Amino acid sequence: MRRHLPAALIALRLMLGPLMLLVAANGEAAPLLAAMIVAATLSDIFDGVLARRWGVATEALRVADSRVDIVFIGCAVAALWRVRAVVLRAFLPALATLAAAAVAGAVLDLAK
Repeated sequence: MRRHLPAALIALRLMLGPLMLLVAANGEAAPLLAAMIVAATLSDIFDGVLARRWGVATEALRVADSRVDIVFIGCAVAALWRVRAVVLRAFLPALATLAAAAVAGAVLDLAK
């Protein structure tokens, strides 16, 4: 059971991305979207920590984590744009910088 938890946390994040798009498409859902982002962030933190602690970290798990991060971030931005575009526009330069850094990090992880 323990050895599968990091992969399950990555799978959770992969499911939360498209689910956020559905929630955003159904109207005003900022509190639910915020909760989903918090859950995804926690899963991103703990999947790697637990995998290393329990000795189940593999190259495949790291690659999956990086790819799922890209999918989740894209879905999160799209969902938040639908619900709070005005707020996101105000922070667009900073968000673009963060997105570029995240993509660059993921590309570097995949290149390892």
